[in-house]
Amino acid sequence: MNYCVKRRKKAQWFVIGAFLIITMISAIVMGKNAVKLGDDLDPLQRQIYQNIKADIDIALNSILHEEQTSENLEMRLEEYSNFVREFGKIHAINISTYFIVGLPSGNDVNVTVVNFQKTAMQPIEITINGTTKNISNLADGTAETITFESVPDYFVVNYTITTPGDLLPESESTNMTKRVFSAVKLRVESKDQSQVWQKIGWS
Repeated sequence: MNYCVKRRKKAQWFVIGAFLIITMISAIVMGKNAVKLGDDLDPLQRQIYQNIKADIDIALNSILHEEQTSENLEMRLEEYSNFVREFGKIHAINISTYFIVGLPSGNDVNVTVVNFQKTAMQPIEITINGTTKNISNLADGTAETITFESVPDYFVVNYTITTPGDLLPESESTNMTKRVFSAVKLRVESKDQSQVWQKIGWS
């Protein structure tokens, strides 16, 4: 299988990502937030789901190692999400995702949201240490960063996302320390939507 992708020197780790997606077979534990629909998920789709989930963690770590700024996160995660989406098209599957990444900055925490769910996220409500902020509308393929001031070393982070067509908002919450953190949703589905794997993971 040959790919011809233009890459800046700064984005050379995409080569590693592509290799991992195609070749790495990794086990994934389906947690309470995982959804599996369809008993006969195609083996290739299952393997792609597992490999991309593992590759996302590596990609995010690579971006943060490269440059820990919210601006760089927005740009690079948009690039990576486009890369994964195109990979899905080649294999006739739909891949959608979103990233919520917290990045400490002095006493503050910058929270970057990247939407690649193929639909708008409207609104997004994020709460850190009792302070709630909103992003009223985040279109597919875009990103936005909001700042929480004077965040203590230990706090609770919660987010609620509403997308058009959903019966109920999607809400997640976890205890966190002041460090880089992320919540990532990955959804892989067949073109006819009869087979779906989905998981939200915190790290």
